[in-house]
Amino acid sequence: MEPELDTHAANLTPSRRRARDGGFGLIENLVAVVLLGLIASAILAGMWTVIRLSRFSDDQAKVASVLGSASDRVANFDYDPCPVTLDAEGNEINVYAGIAKGAAGAVEWPTDTVTVISMKYWQPGAGWVDQNGMVAAGCNEGIGLTDALTMQKVTIRVEAPSADYGRSMEVVKTPVRADYNPANDPNNL
Repeated sequence: MEPELDTHAANLTPSRRRARDGGFGLIENLVAVVLLGLIASAILAGMWTVIRLSRFSDDQAKVASVLGSASDRVANFDYDPCPVTLDAEGNEINVYAGIAKGAAGAVEWPTDTVTVISMKYWQPGAGWVDQNGMVAAGCNEGIGLTDALTMQKVTIRVEAPSADYGRSMEVVKTPVRADYNPANDPNNL
């Protein structure tokens, strides 16, 4: 048996054969490249959004962690009747700020991300005031429980280093503790 020849292809002229065998033209190729570019840019934009949301979510979790740690550090630090003092140049030094700033190290953030933004002192009849009513002789470690000005409200602020997110928390300090027993207090003997 002899092989069959494709008589249809043999009868085509060279110009008709090129038209039938021709691939995509320039316009079709350009349209395909533009469509692929649009699809790729849409995918990349979506991925960038996910990355930004992930970073923001990570910052939120770290701010909450640092704020919780800072407030615990301040709450568990010994009560200081005069936590704000002045150095030789007249600059304020806040004892609680130094304690709170140590919490930033837990997530390897700079210490300036944690600040004490407010100190208030309880004054009966007036509520929370800016000035510490205990000065000079009244500012000592042996303060008794009968003194009226023994509560302090410390407001701590934590900002993510990217400065896109921050939170604050208030801690109320008092020399009265749950485990306090007046009979064992040498200041009350």
